[in-house]
Amino acid sequence: MLKKYICLLILCCMFIGTEAVDAKKRKEKSRPVIVSREATIIESVSSSEVYVEAVGIYNSTEKRRRRRKKDVKIYGKGYAIEDAKRAAVHYLIFNGTDPLVSRPDEIERFNAIQESFFKDETVNEIVVYVEPTPHKIVSLDNGEGIKVYINMKLNLSYLRQVLEENLVVFSREELVEELGYPQIMVIPRSSGSQSPVDILKTDKTAQHAAGVIESFLTSKQYDVVIPDQLQAVTELAQSIKTIKGLKKDDVYELALQIGSDIYLDYTVNEADSAYDTEQISVTVRAYETTTAKLLASETGYSKPRVGEKFVSIEEALLGSLRNVTQRIIKYWEDDLYKGAQYKVIAHIKNDDLSEDKREDVMDDYLDTIEDISLHSRENVSTDITFDYIVWCDHEEFGSSRHLYKAIQKEFGKKQRKLEVRLTNRNRKLLLLEIR
Repeated sequence: MLKKYICLLILCCMFIGTEAVDAKKRKEKSRPVIVSREATIIESVSSSEVYVEAVGIYNSTEKRRRRRKKDVKIYGKGYAIEDAKRAAVHYLIFNGTDPLVSRPDEIERFNAIQESFFKDETVNEIVVYVEPTPHKIVSLDNGEGIKVYINMKLNLSYLRQVLEENLVVFSREELVEELGYPQIMVIPRSSGSQSPVDILKTDKTAQHAAGVIESFLTSKQYDVVIPDQLQAVTELAQSIKTIKGLKKDDVYELALQIGSDIYLDYTVNEADSAYDTEQISVTVRAYETTTAKLLASETGYSKPRVGEKFVSIEEALLGSLRNVTQRIIKYWEDDLYKGAQYKVIAHIKNDDLSEDKREDVMDDYLDTIEDISLHSRENVSTDITFDYIVWCDHEEFGSSRHLYKAIQKEFGKKQRKLEVRLTNRNRKLLLLEIR
């Protein structure tokens, strides 16, 4: 008889356990994919990881009030933490100053995979660390719901990789294959009579900041230019000043002459904080070289501390570089759609041309630009100088040399006496003479 009771008890426990498991599975299926969507980036831990405070919410769907309270008491905190993880991932994808997904076509592609994307397996690979307990728990609806605030660390690089694998955003590998990574020049912002080159030569703070930026960018596989050969760079700056009659801007001129696609300048500032501590702020700006258009500007701050200036510089830079590089990638992706971009400056050399003949030459040259480019934009035009930005098929015009040959050939079809000759060329700039 005792054995029968024991067997019956075991069967009952197994049945209750199975029912509990089935109830939990039904509960998970009925839960929305994501509820909260609230999160805040606390700091950038490294070039690939960010520390986030996320908010998670769980509201019981049981039919009776007593069961709803019991459900929240048993499962609420765990489900709310899971929702917080999804909220953090969702925030990095769609929110903040530099979301990973922003274009309408990208949003549409993500919505098609959203349910499978937010499965536990994927989310738990993106969220690499969660604090053991929430630092704040709030009861909702008289105990029928729960809200938690919890800190966690996410792998932003892996998140981007998952989006690429699911064809939501443009693959960086494909981007590199098509256009190559942008070449970036890094140099301190100058003020007064001291040039950026002199600052790099004499200022240890500027040198350290440049090294941190270079390390961050190379970890992201960018082609980085830091003018270590100071004398050579100075000579390049002097050369371009004689070639172009532009307002003095050493950083822009260096970037244009070297042939970088983008240039970054930065400033490091130090301020007194509470309790005799010091806080470092670093402002980083990114410019498109061919147009000097501002692409991004971000300021990062270190924690107040005593001493350890170089550590504070690194901390402040990590806070700003993540957003700046995200915008650079967006700019580079846009260029892939629009075409390879070049700055083309042509100058009519002959002084003895009549006014009518110059107009004919101008018309032929502008027709040439329109014929070979996908898009073009006029910067400055006079009766002898034409300054244009052109976007070309990157497969047909993979280098500025190919573009020069095409301009020379097409212009030659229109002009019998005059021809286009090359004065200077680099990756992004063509200086031409019509003679």
